[in-house]
Amino acid sequence: MPSVTRIYCHGIFDFCHEGHDRHFLHAKYTLLPVNSDKEVQLVVGLITDATIKQSDQTDQLLYNELERQESLFHCKHVDEIIADTPWSLSKSFCERNHIDFVTIADKHAERYFINDPFIIQSKLDGTYLSLEDPNLATSNEKPPNLARELMDKIAPFYDEPSAIEKRDKCDYNFTNRVTIDQAKNMDDKHRPVRVYADGIYDMFHPGHARQLKQAKSAFRNVHLIVGVVNDELTNRYKGPTVVPEAWRYDRVRHCRYVDEVIRDAPWVLDENFLISNKIDFVAHDDIPYKSDGHEDIYKFIKELGMFVTTQRMEGISTTDLKIRLKQNLHN
Repeated sequence: MPSVTRIYCHGIFDFCHEGHDRHFLHAKYTLLPVNSDKEVQLVVGLITDATIKQSDQTDQLLYNELERQESLFHCKHVDEIIADTPWSLSKSFCERNHIDFVTIADKHAERYFINDPFIIQSKLDGTYLSLEDPNLATSNEKPPNLARELMDKIAPFYDEPSAIEKRDKCDYNFTNRVTIDQAKNMDDKHRPVRVYADGIYDMFHPGHARQLKQAKSAFRNVHLIVGVVNDELTNRYKGPTVVPEAWRYDRVRHCRYVDEVIRDAPWVLDENFLISNKIDFVAHDDIPYKSDGHEDIYKFIKELGMFVTTQRMEGISTTDLKIRLKQNLHN
């Protein structure tokens, strides 16, 4: 049985974003050799709202404590969350939680802890992991390329070899489509049911992740394909995004429910798109989405019997987050 190394990431993690995802990925998979027989568990410690307010060192938070916790939960690299951590770490805290190594997986927040006595001692002891890496650098244009050994730890794009291989092996017949009742009875003995969910996924938040979780859970054995609309279409039909398209594509790849990502997804789906991607069902909320010449862009999918309804999460949306951002700027 492989031994386990527990790496602890300490931080605030307000609006968990692409940078956090990449730090978690890096922390979990690059400490030990790829062929090591040691299992790495990534433990993330979340500092509470009350403790943050007492510290008087941070700006106003965008997310509340429960939203920050849920954001971490949906990241596929995170194995465990400690939801009530102190601002300053201690030896007893690490011993109690069986922590082997410590890191601050948030480069913006690291400045808050740089003078923490425990962090200083950890650096001297060799138990502090610095996550400085050129592949983690931020960019306004697109995310830097990840190291090759990390690429199979995130969901592939639809045109990458692993996604193409699965698609080619899928026995798919659009004319004789899988029905809802048939899909409910398909388990690991059958091929996965290929479910497609699409969206803009700007400022990817728990509401987005919950929708993808519902899509992944629609049947017992699902291959979840997520289509992300580009900036040009989004600007044309809905308005400007906060997060550029390349970063929106990247963020979805780290969500634990996602198996494949399609860049430049169409605004309206057609038969050719369904067939070329071997899509069995499309998952979305049931609110009619009007667009040029369409009273509901999913009407065609519904008429085919290929629509799976998901529920929206009340209380948090991209619009809500934009309002919070404006309020924070004015406070």
